[in-house]
Amino acid sequence: MGGAGWTRAEARVADDSDFETLKNLLGTGDGWNLEYEKDGVKVWAENAAHGALRTVKVCFVAQMYSEPSTHNPRICRLKD
Repeated sequence: MGGAGWTRAEARVADDSDFETLKNLLGTGDGWNLEYEKDGVKVWAENAAHGALRTVKVCFVAQMYSEPSTHNPRICRLKD
């Protein structure tokens, strides 16, 4: 996300600055174009091109559905 100082195929634990970068990226509309909006789904694309990489962000509200049995501790214990 921050990109600076990262090498290809590097994996590391995110730190506070990474989460701050993510909050800034998701929270601002500057530099983004709304390219799709339908049925409560919005897709923005970043104005700046990064070579072959295209950065997008997607916003939607997911409905949470759950089976009553998945939250029943007695049934969960039987499956263990």
